[in-house]
Amino acid sequence: VLGHAGMGKSTLVNQIKKTVGERKGYLIKGKFDMADGSRPDSVLFEALDTFFGTLVVEGKDDDLKIARMRQRITNTVGFGISDLIQSIPNLGKLVPNDYSSCHMTAVPQQLLHRSKFLLCKLIGAIADADNPIVLVMDDLQWADATSLSVFETIVTDPDIQYCLYVGCYRDEVAAPAV
Repeated sequence: VLGHAGMGKSTLVNQIKKTVGERKGYLIKGKFDMADGSRPDSVLFEALDTFFGTLVVEGKDDDLKIARMRQRITNTVGFGISDLIQSIPNLGKLVPNDYSSCHMTAVPQQLLHRSKFLLCKLIGAIADADNPIVLVMDDLQWADATSLSVFETIVTDPDIQYCLYVGCYRDEVAAPAV
């Protein structure tokens, strides 16, 4: 979704929240900030952390749904769960961390590859036919190259099903990478 500032891109995207909820799906939203100097890919981690925090609180009414998701995540992510919990603390409230972290000693490119792999596994485990997800990233014009690379990997992963990816950006300031 592209357009000028104040045009209503975010408002338009927020309109799908009701439909997603009616279909028992999840809306996971992140927003980039021009002045944010945090670690690359932190917006996605923060969006997932907020999602899991909300899920733990609201999911108390549906133990079966939470148990199924916990099982899917544990089975799919396995030993990588401890690495994800370091960046997504609320995930640890849903899935017990029965694994010790790998704390890989690797060059940054290898760590980025592992991070992409684990995020794809996690998102693939969250989304299913009964509970699809819509992953919305707002203000992509402020995204760094690493975050865009992570999103590209997620969007193009053939193993992720039942996930709709929506990106919003201002066309007048978008970098060529967007």
